[in-house]
Amino acid sequence: MTDEEKEALILRVAEEQHHDSDFQLLLYLDLTIALSLIGSLQLALRHPLNTGPSAQITREFIDGIIGRMQGSGYPAHAELARLGYDPTHDEPPEQRPGVAEQPAASRRPKPFHGGYRL
Repeated sequence: MTDEEKEALILRVAEEQHHDSDFQLLLYLDLTIALSLIGSLQLALRHPLNTGPSAQITREFIDGIIGRMQGSGYPAHAELARLGYDPTHDEPPEQRPGVAEQPAASRRPKPFHGGYRL
């Protein structure tokens, strides 16, 4: 994609955003998917160039999910998710219990009304 094409795309996105400012995307996350998503997003936030407004929105999204876990009676899940902000708590996948025993296919989102229920 050329620079001109990228600029045109950005202008089209801005135009679309003004047409329907009420757009919302509802996600249904179980605890496993929520922790996986949080961990991936926290890892992305560690990139040294990820410091702009989208990084702040991502942090607020993560903190909102963590708060929802805490408020819904899952304080251990919330505490585990908070540890993802601190790289000193990282462990290679082979050191985490249960990773090898669960086939990847069983961790995929389940189809849901023409989309995916996450």
